[in-house]
Amino acid sequence: MAGSVDKMLLAARGHAKRGEYRQAEALYRDVLGRFPGNRRAKAGLEALAQVSKAKPAAGPPRALLQQLMGLMQTGRNRELVQQTKRALTEYPEAILLLELKAAGEGAWAITTLQPRPIAAWSPCGPITPTPTATWAMN
Repeated sequence: MAGSVDKMLLAARGHAKRGEYRQAEALYRDVLGRFPGNRRAKAGLEALAQVSKAKPAAGPPRALLQQLMGLMQTGRNRELVQQTKRALTEYPEAILLLELKAAGEGAWAITTLQPRPIAAWSPCGPITPTPTATWAMN
């Protein structure tokens, strides 16, 4: 059991070093939930409290933003939308995440639309579309 606690504390410290304070706090609180007297978890939470007083709330980590930008650049819009929705649960005020989500939704909508021929009518009856007919979006 001590090994798993050590791993959790190590992971929490790593999150804190990368500026991922919410993840670090969750791990420290998990350790304290299991072992209320754990001094290292208490010290970690105190250090996080000091950082949050000194610094305004940080936005999403750079690595996450780079990953999302990569999804957008490669046209993987559905994944972009799904991942930005997840990130927005943690960083709801991050304007860049909102913009990426909107861009992904717009691009995803455009790529999922299927062209269909425009129905034409004449006094003699319907006109059958030919390959040169104009196409419209649904």
